[in-house]
Order: sequence, then C-alpha cells, then structure tokens
Amino acid sequence: VRRQRQMCIRDSWRRDIVSASYCTTRLRFEVKDYRQVNEQAVKAAGATGIIRPGKNACQVIVGTNVKSVYDELDKLLK
Repeated sequence: VRRQRQMCIRDSWRRDIVSASYCTTRLRFEVKDYRQVNEQAVKAAGATGIIRPGKNACQVIVGTNVKSVYDELDKLLK
C-alpha cells in the first residue's frame, strides 16, 4: 500500500511540476497549476514556508539541507 501511495504521489508530481531547482535554502518550482500546491502538506513535510513569486512559480523554504531534499525529490520525479 505504501509503495502504491508513493507511486501515486510521484505521478501527481510529474504531472504538476514543470521544472525544479534549488538555491541556498529554497526549492524552486515551476508548476502547471499553482492551485495544486498544498501549502499545509508542504509545511507538514517540514518546510518553513512557501513563497509564490508568480502565478506558476513556487519556492519552498527548506533550509540549508536543501540539496539533500532536492536530490530525493529528483529521484522521485525520474
């Protein structure tokens, strides 16, 4: 069941995320539909907050461990 859920989440992310990158403390996303970004779920996963600099842009504040978070996300999206 857990693996099925992970696959479902991964497929959802693949559909909604156009691109992902990171900087010193943030994950940066371009998304197809900004309404699909669940801010409560992102914060529950450990993010400090979310910044939405544009209609299809989203920055998730992670902290200085952002590279390891990005690397895990990258594995899920492949």
